[in-house]
Amino acid sequence: MKRRISQLVLAALFGACVVQNGSAQSGALHPWAPALRVQQSGNCLFDGDCRLAQAEPVVGQDKPAWIIRADSEGGEKLAAPRYIVNLPEIPSSMRSMAADYEAIPHKNQEETREWVDHINARIDVINAGRPGYRMPHWTFSGGPDEPAYACLSYAASAAMDWWSLQLGKPLGEYRSSINGRMERGTDPRTLELEYMARNALGDVRYVMMGKESDLGTDPVRHVPIPYQPLAYAEILTGEKSFANIDPYTGDKHVYNAADGAMEGSKVSLFTNRVFEPQTSDDHARQLAQALEKWGVVCAQMETPRNSQRLPGSHAVLVVGYFCMEEGRRLISCAQNKTDEEWAKTAYFVVHDSFGNFPPSRDFDADGGPAYRAVPIRSIDQAAAFPHGLNVLVRSQEGAQDRWELAIVNKAGRAVNVISVECLSEECSVERTASGGFLLNAPAGSRPRLAVKARHYFSPKGTARVFRLKLDEADRFQAQEEKP
Repeated sequence: MKRRISQLVLAALFGACVVQNGSAQSGALHPWAPALRVQQSGNCLFDGDCRLAQAEPVVGQDKPAWIIRADSEGGEKLAAPRYIVNLPEIPSSMRSMAADYEAIPHKNQEETREWVDHINARIDVINAGRPGYRMPHWTFSGGPDEPAYACLSYAASAAMDWWSLQLGKPLGEYRSSINGRMERGTDPRTLELEYMARNALGDVRYVMMGKESDLGTDPVRHVPIPYQPLAYAEILTGEKSFANIDPYTGDKHVYNAADGAMEGSKVSLFTNRVFEPQTSDDHARQLAQALEKWGVVCAQMETPRNSQRLPGSHAVLVVGYFCMEEGRRLISCAQNKTDEEWAKTAYFVVHDSFGNFPPSRDFDADGGPAYRAVPIRSIDQAAAFPHGLNVLVRSQEGAQDRWELAIVNKAGRAVNVISVECLSEECSVERTASGGFLLNAPAGSRPRLAVKARHYFSPKGTARVFRLKLDEADRFQAQEEKP
């Protein structure tokens, strides 16, 4: 009985990834302000200083089409339902998606019979030379319910891929450790092996669940399951390089932190609350706000039936959201005024890890639809990854006390600037017709600027503040103040 209680406590504190049925940002390398991409729209819902998006007519809403459909038996009656989403049927004006979400590579954590046979042949050779411990053979399930339990590493690798695209970093190719196919992006196995290595060194944050747990072991590989999303966030944002050997293939998986796309910052938005019947309503608005302020979010979904508020069961990458009333009528999320309204109408679009299949496809042994949608009560915990900005300044040619501003990310690429506000009395900022910004301030002054750019807010969720030293230099980079 004591062991059963301890298992439930561990399950509540951490997360799992059991599946139960279920182009880079368009600005090029920044030359100067005229090349900036500037869009001001309903994406700044939460700032209070820009116009809220208004509901627009949904074209073709009366035609026989569907927006979401349940992906498992029980559908909406489940405590934590999941839906297949027909994303093309949602007009762009009625959804908010992370920049360039469609460019994230689609990976697949479903095994294949051919690769399982290949790995088992290698295991036979390895075991033949071992007098003691023998590696277990893999199992091909042939069904949609028991892929390799590697979703945490897949969600984390997808977050790295998205930020690589935003920073203009190339995405390489690798052979999937689960199905043997060639895929693009960050190899999930590289992250998974490091998680396991840190667990083996005794780091208690890198929890593994094995035979003694309610979940058991990985149904394909029959090994303990990595079980803590925030530990993967630690790997993504850490400054440590690492290398590990895959025991099945003998391949060396190397990660050079200097080549990574993360900038060392993470924000834990919320984690499960075991004594509450479901995720609280206020997290719906919080999650939507996080996507606007910090970009894609790693999240772990609840177990669909969720009868005892047990741990999350599948990790995904949140890439957008839309709002819909009962009866499947799309509405503008700007209409939501309370936490209850957000929780009732908001659906979060997740980039899944079962291949790039269309919404018309059901889950099978080869994979499933590329995107799903879930309400907030279906999400167990979530984390975001703030990234920084640079403000480049140069004196305007032929003008006195006028300065051109370029707002770029740390890779020098244009970002979607919401606003630039002067915090000092001696200066003012104006937006140019070409989408850049001009600062009016006397030479020798030290003005402060508050910059809001979509996906690039400070880790505290506020504008980033910069101090400028307007001296005789022709061009320079502004210094950001710590929040």
